[in-house]
Amino acid sequence: MNYEAVLLAAGNGKRMGAGKNKVLLKLGEKAVIQYSIDFFVNDEKCQHLIIVCSENEKEIISTFLPKEKKISLVIGGKERQDSVWAGLTYLSGESKNVLIHDGARPFVTQPMIDNLLETLSQSPAAIVGVPVIDTIKKVIDGVIIKTIPRNTLWRAQTPQAFHQDVLVTVHQKALEESFLGTDDVSLVERFLPEIHGKMIMGSYANIKLTTPEDLIEAQAILENEK
Repeated sequence: MNYEAVLLAAGNGKRMGAGKNKVLLKLGEKAVIQYSIDFFVNDEKCQHLIIVCSENEKEIISTFLPKEKKISLVIGGKERQDSVWAGLTYLSGESKNVLIHDGARPFVTQPMIDNLLETLSQSPAAIVGVPVIDTIKKVIDGVIIKTIPRNTLWRAQTPQAFHQDVLVTVHQKALEESFLGTDDVSLVERFLPEIHGKMIMGSYANIKLTTPEDLIEAQAILENEK
């Protein structure tokens, strides 16, 4: 089963405090974004890679791209959701399946993709995630209200996979209603509640680099993989 991928790289990464986009930081021998680019370029099922970036970083990201793969560089928007929509407007339609992935998650794996695509044969929406292992408290104004049972709680990750018509529809509706979701599957939950997306097991190593501590953890994961 083939797919098109939208890779998000337009964030500014303020919480990283690095003075530049976190996806351009060095991780091992490569920039963070290069790990995801290389993955999708080398996956034969990926028919088209759409990279959403900022205008002033388009040139540097273009240096990471091979010429033999069908790749589009697109300028992103103010919010993550705006950037996803910008990417969706460049879909070629060669595949009916679309994967959305955060460029700040450098450890996507082939089993994740294969499991997502297999799940898309049964459901129009599927995402990877991991069960919550911490104790979760509901807190209001610094006061603990209650402990939330964690047996049904998962941490959502990317890639998130969808049938193209479903993803485009919910993004169009979100645009019309000026609704901002926390991720792409949250738009399905709101606008197509009859569709229940599937959660499949991701990896605790599939971290999103947000803070300097995350970069340290990513270095450790990279070394462990070697």
